[in-house]
Amino acid sequence: SAFASAETREGSGLRVGALFRHMSDRLRLCDSHQLASERRASWQVAVILNAFTRAGVWDEALFRHLSQVARLLPPERIPSEHIPAIVNAFSQAIARKGSS
Repeated sequence: SAFASAETREGSGLRVGALFRHMSDRLRLCDSHQLASERRASWQVAVILNAFTRAGVWDEALFRHLSQVARLLPPERIPSEHIPAIVNAFSQAIARKGSS
């Protein structure tokens, strides 16, 4: 699985799959509305999703959860500088083979 093989750098023996799995489980316990109500929710969505995609960790359930959080944000609460980070992170996630 992607979790089991996640590495910090190419060729590194440090496996972080358990950490990503744990963080994903924790985030998915949070209510989408609660996450969307946080002051820096748009930034948090972008950073979390970007971290998973950069590490090559595919977590469909988490990505769907974060997508819901982003869609719950009122447009006026999304700073314009966060928009590129959010759409770029989601574009990396959905560009993976077999995603939709």
